[in-house]
Amino acid sequence: MRLELNITNDPSSSAIDVLRKTVVSEKNRISLPIDVDRVAQRLGLIVERMPLNQGTDGMLVRPRPHDDFRAVISTSSSEHRARFTLAHEIGHFVRQYYEYGDEEVGGVIEFRDRNSSMGTDENEVWANAFAAALLMPPQLISRMWGDGASVEEMCSVLNVSEEAMRNRLCHLGLR
Repeated sequence: MRLELNITNDPSSSAIDVLRKTVVSEKNRISLPIDVDRVAQRLGLIVERMPLNQGTDGMLVRPRPHDDFRAVISTSSSEHRARFTLAHEIGHFVRQYYEYGDEEVGGVIEFRDRNSSMGTDENEVWANAFAAALLMPPQLISRMWGDGASVEEMCSVLNVSEEAMRNRLCHLGLR
């Protein structure tokens, strides 16, 4: 059964919609850290972890018509990097491929190189912002920060790297 998603040009509101429809309880509660594997599973994505070429963190592929899409994550990535990469691949999936017909094949490979860090590809920028909002929802970050939580405490609760958390705080105008 396909979930009815509200994916817009705003990656943050799209991520919140995905969270609501995949892992938020009926009592409007969410377990932390975000179970990104469960989010993927609820969306119909198969998650695989395997060795990938150096510089490749992950990829999203549907190799044959009628197959499920697969989010493939590098086994050489740290836990934090792997969680962010999976959230990023989920972003690509919901924005670009969720409504694909069964006959179509497609995908994207994520390379870590100079071009990927320049922030010029619209789909990459959107998927990065989506991943940040999925793993570190803005309302939650604002509340935790306002309650006096340290960067280290927030990283521990959300299972993200300090670099990701510092970037998130800056992006939200909290630091």
